[in-house]
Formats: sequence, structure tokens, C-alpha cells
Amino acid sequence: MIRSYIIIALRSFKKNVGTSLINLFGLSIAFALFILLFLYINSELSTDKHIDNIDNIYSLHDKNNHSIFTNAMFAKFMYGRYPEIKRTCTSFVWDAPFYRKDGHSVHFDHYGAVDSTYFRMFKNKAILGSLENALDEANGLVLTESAAKALFNDQNPIGKVVMMHNKYNFIVNAVIPDIPENSFYQADCFLALKSFLTISKGLVTNPGNWSLTTFVELEENSDIKSLEEKISKDLLKEFGRETNFGLIPYADLYFSDVHIPEEFEHGNKQFVFLFIGIALFIIIIACINYINLTTAKAASRAREVGIRKVVGAHKRKLIFQFLTESIILIYISLIIGFLLAELFIGEFNALAETNFRVKLFYTFPYNIYFLSAALGLGLISGLYPAFALTSFKTIEVIKGKISKSRKGLVTRKVLMIFQFVISMVMIAGSIVVFLQIDYVKHTNIGFNKENVIRLKTNEERAFENAQSFKSDLLAIPGVEKVSFCYAVPGEVGHGMAGEVNGEKIKMRCLEIDPDFADVMELEFVSGRNFSKEDKSDYQRSYLLNEAAIKKYGWEDPYSIKFWGGFRLVGIVKDFNFESLHLPIKPLYMPFWGDLDNIAIRINPINQKAIIEQIENVWENRYPEIPFSYNFLNEIIDQQYKDEEQLSKVITYFSIFALIIACMGLLGLTSYMIQQRYLEIGIRRIHGGDVSSIVKMLTFQFIKWVILAFIISVPLSYYALETWLQNNFISHVELKWWIFVISGLFVIIISLLTVIVQSIRAATINPIEALRYE
Repeated sequence: MIRSYIIIALRSFKKNVGTSLINLFGLSIAFALFILLFLYINSELSTDKHIDNIDNIYSLHDKNNHSIFTNAMFAKFMYGRYPEIKRTCTSFVWDAPFYRKDGHSVHFDHYGAVDSTYFRMFKNKAILGSLENALDEANGLVLTESAAKALFNDQNPIGKVVMMHNKYNFIVNAVIPDIPENSFYQADCFLALKSFLTISKGLVTNPGNWSLTTFVELEENSDIKSLEEKISKDLLKEFGRETNFGLIPYADLYFSDVHIPEEFEHGNKQFVFLFIGIALFIIIIACINYINLTTAKAASRAREVGIRKVVGAHKRKLIFQFLTESIILIYISLIIGFLLAELFIGEFNALAETNFRVKLFYTFPYNIYFLSAALGLGLISGLYPAFALTSFKTIEVIKGKISKSRKGLVTRKVLMIFQFVISMVMIAGSIVVFLQIDYVKHTNIGFNKENVIRLKTNEERAFENAQSFKSDLLAIPGVEKVSFCYAVPGEVGHGMAGEVNGEKIKMRCLEIDPDFADVMELEFVSGRNFSKEDKSDYQRSYLLNEAAIKKYGWEDPYSIKFWGGFRLVGIVKDFNFESLHLPIKPLYMPFWGDLDNIAIRINPINQKAIIEQIENVWENRYPEIPFSYNFLNEIIDQQYKDEEQLSKVITYFSIFALIIACMGLLGLTSYMIQQRYLEIGIRRIHGGDVSSIVKMLTFQFIKWVILAFIISVPLSYYALETWLQNNFISHVELKWWIFVISGLFVIIISLLTVIVQSIRAATINPIEALRYE
């Protein structure tokens, strides 16, 4: 029985080869696009699933400040105090160069400084060495497999010495597998946090330093709410810092909106939902094509249905036959879709900056998911055509009296309108995302980000120890200004806390020197810059931004002193030291600290030669550290990388969605015009010209595309305005022309599709048209 169904299905495909190819091609492209998008969706939704006990791991959460930044002493204080807490672990993530004894070095973008409990909490496994006591000593080091290969090639690194900054010695005690790419916590290596008692003691002993993260592993079925209340009360009593502490599940951190260290990976759930929507809509558009073309062809298969009914075929078996055809088409399309996905995975990875492999979906359980989903899709998309094709009355069919269902026509038009509404919304979305990215790159952010490069010296107290290096840089023709700072805008990651007249205050903190304001071209609202001549400003003075004055309402801010007598000397105009996703926060800028970053403003002319000379000066000063620099505008633009990728993906996929929709329109118009050949022939015989017939045929379809445009405008406006309001403090306005362009683009493509078919029909020999009927 099944065999006969398959044979009949293949004969039907062969008989209606044009319609079958349109369906096959549209579904295959849709599946390929769905597979590529689902690789991204699956990666995002499976973040950290490799951690066995993830449900019991939490991060200490400062609810008042909506962040996970904590002090290094909290973990030790909590451990053993509460029966609910099984383990605690403090973590700090940064970047640094690591050296072998022979001078070979590798710069790791992420190293994790962690307590010795880290590997017991996250249950990593060692490839080489042992994790049991790997970080018990201050000089303990654990490398990932890639880091070990980069440093030691194929040599066994266990027991070998590695130097951070070519200064601090560590011994490799273990090698672990690479951290999965879709992990919240990414690191190339792990070193013992207690090593910072030597490297930077204040990081782990200063009660005012809140730049670390505290993780806790709880016992099963712990009462979270009760534990949070105890932790908040006890931390306030012990450390005197009033805040409301909570515990946020580690599994929630990747998609959370809490303030996290910038070195951690962070996902965007809106993007995931959007990509799910795009993937589903593309499949729906292709299925609509199948339904429309199959039901439009109903009349051509009516006689087949009638004869089979006469010879005893039951309606149930006929429905099963047409569902079989649908399922076969879906499975063939799925196979071709996988082949196309394999063909274009390289381009997709380049577009989305990922490293996905389609072969992931060949393994269990993904292969079962796809096969089951394809079966379900075949049944769903085939049900309506199956019932439509088996609903004809047998006697009327045999006599050739096949009435055209008005209900069927309306259904096809509604489905076609839906296709084009989705296409227009996606195109409008791609335009708006592109405009917003262009806006954030070129809007006035309160400082001049152009022609500034940033170097990282990794030198302690660089401002004090590297003034001769600064003089050498300024001697280079084309180097205009040089400043030492702790970070640059776009990378301001830590803060300060204090008390003014009994009021608790908290601000972001950026340590700078007197030249920073000149390099960034900041504007002063009042007061002055740090003095280069008066040494008393160093380690005794600070600047504030306007947002700090506004938030705390200080009438005489110059009388306020912080941190043992630091005095305010100037107030700068607000500037966006973070992205335009966020409002401008209070910023505290003291003249002190390590200041190990160097910001250099260079002439825009012949920058390549200027940078080459800077490299020469660098190599004379730091011969052991590879020269590396970043342009400030690139650092700023990196904050909008997700939106840039979103723009590219939406643009490409909306174009493909439109192509699939137009393929359906091509098949539908071809068939519907074919049904009017007799009418066209009669009109031609009675003097109808080609242009009038083309207009008549074209209007029958384009009016529904125009209706789709009318429906798409309010939908697009609402969706895009909501996205802009929720994600950007400052954003573009939604102009009318955005929607007109998206509508015109779809209408013109659709018009060309229909006109080609209409001209071919209108220019046919009238005699041939009459013979056709």
C-alpha cells in the first residue's frame, strides 16, 4: 500500500514538474536557512549545559546596584558559616602575556584568577596532571588544551614554569579541555587568586575593592530566600556596606541584564527570540507556497480523485495519499536543505562570526528532532490540500463540472498576503537596524574617538615609571598628545563607593592623568583640569561628570572630599563612557592608580608610518612584550557588534524570505493565468491590446501585495519602536520613508514577477489560447 502511494506521488511530481520544482526549491532553501539559524539558536540556548551541577551554582548578586561585582573577602567569610553553602569561589578575569623561560610568549585575552575550589565547583576534568590540588599554592597554574599548545606546542607542560608579564612565576599543574565556546565564563588558563597577594595585594585585601565575582555552590533543596536574608544581614554587619544581596542562578547569568564583568560572555535573549521567529517564518512562507500551489492545482487533479472514488477508493485513503506526497516532498527538501547548509556554512560563520558545524545535527538526538519535525511539517502543510482535493463531488467531477471554491480563493489570498507582510516587516527591520548602527557610530558622544590608539603597558605605576617613554612618543612626528589612564571609554569596568554627609554613594571609576581630557577633547563645565606643574594634584584630586552632580544633588560639590581627602578640582560635560544602550552614569575620575593604559592621539595623515614609529619606540622600552594596539573608535564600535551582526543576518534572511515568497507568487500567477487563457484569447480576438490585458492580470495580484504593505506598516512600526526604546537610550526616529522603501522594494519585485508571466500570456497567439481550452 505504502509502495503504491509513493509511486503515485512520484508520478504526480513528474506530471506537475514546474509546480513541484518551485515547491522543492522553496522548501529546500527554507530548510537550509532554518538549519543555519538553528545552529545559532541551539548554541545560545545550550550555554553552560556541560556543567553537571549547574542548578546548584549561584552568583552573589548586589540587588541594589544590579550587579555581580563583590569583594574578595566575601567568599571566605561565607564558607562554613551557612549549612546551605557547600563551596564558595572568588573569581577575577583579566588579560596578560604569558612567557616561557626561553622568551616565547602568548597573550591570553582571558585568564581566570580563582580560588582553589573552582575546579571542585565546576567539576572540570584534567587531560594532563591533576586538578585535585592544582591551585592550592600561590604559584599554581592550569592551562586549557589550546593554551598549552600555544605555549609549548606538543611538549608536556606539566611542571614547567610560565611567567605572567615575564615577571611572576607559575608552575603548570594541569591541562584541561578547552572551555566550550558557548560558555558564560571563558578563560585560556586559570591561576591561583592568592597569587595576587604578591601581584596586586589591594585587589584581594582592600574592603573597598568590588571588582571580583563570588560564586557559591549550594546543597540540594536549599531555601534560597532564607539564605539571601541571612547573607545580606551578615555582610552588612561584617563589612559595613549597606546593600541588598541575593543569589542569582549561574545558568541565568548569560542572558541576565545584571552588570557583569566585561570579560564574561553575554547573550541577548531578544536576538534568540528574533532568530527563532525568522527561522519559523521562513519555513511558514515556504509551506504557504506549497499549500497555495497545491490547492490552486486542485482542479487539474479532480478527475483523478473522481475516478479513484468511483472504483472504490475511500476518502480516508485519498487523504493519506496526498499526505504521503506532502511528507515525501518535505523529506526530499530536508535532505537538499542540509546539503545547501553544508555548502553555505562557511559564509554564515563569517557573517555571524561563529564557528558552527552542520554535522552537529546529524547526531542523536538532533537527527530525531529534525526527522520528527519534518514529519509533523509534512502532515500540517498537507492537511488542507488533502481535504481540499478530496472534497469534490464525484458526479460533478466525472461530468467535468468543477466549481471553483470561493473559500479556497480567499484562503490562498490570505496566505499570500501573510507571506508578503512578513517579508516587508523583515526588510523594514534590516533598514532600521542599519540606521541605528550608523547613528551610534556617528552621533556626538561627548568626546572625540577618532585618531586615538590605545596601548597596554602592563607596567605597575606606569605614570610614575614611564614618563621617559611618554617623551619618546611625543617626539614622534604625528603624535599629538599622550595620556596615561586605567582604561578608555568603552572599557570602564569598575567603580568606587563612599559616603557623603551620611549618604551612601556609588559611581563608576576611571583613573586618569592630566592629559586625558586633552586627548579625548572633553569639555569642562566648571573648575579646571589636573595641573601638570602642581604635584599636589597627584593622588589627591579628582574630576566628576555632570551626571554625578545631578544624581546626588550637591549644591557645593567642590567642598566634598572622597577617600581620605581627595578634592574635586573640575566638572566635565557628560560623555558616553559606556555604550548608547545605557544612560550616562555618575563618573569619578581620580588622578592616581597604576594607569597602565596609554591613549595616543595621532595625526590622521599617514597613520601607518606613525604607528610603525610608535612600535619602534615600544620595542626599545618593552622588548619582551609584543606590540599591540587598538583604535579607540574600534573599541567603541565593538559595543555594537551584536547589532551589526543582527543587521547582516536580518538583511540576508529577509531577502531570501522575499525570494521564497516570490517563487510562490510566480507559481501561483503562472497557474492562475493559465486558467484564464480562454478569456485572454477572446479579449485578443475582440481587439484587446497587450497592455490592457497585462494591466488586468497584474492588478489581480498586486492589489494583494499593496494590502500586505498597508498591514505591515503598523506592525513594523510597533515592533521596531519597541526594540529601539528597550535597547537604546538614544536612537533614530522611525521616518515614513523607511516603510515606503521596504514596501516599494517588495512591490517592485512582486510586480516584475507578475508582469513577466502576464506579458507572456498576453502575447500568446489567440488561436493557441482557444485551442488550449
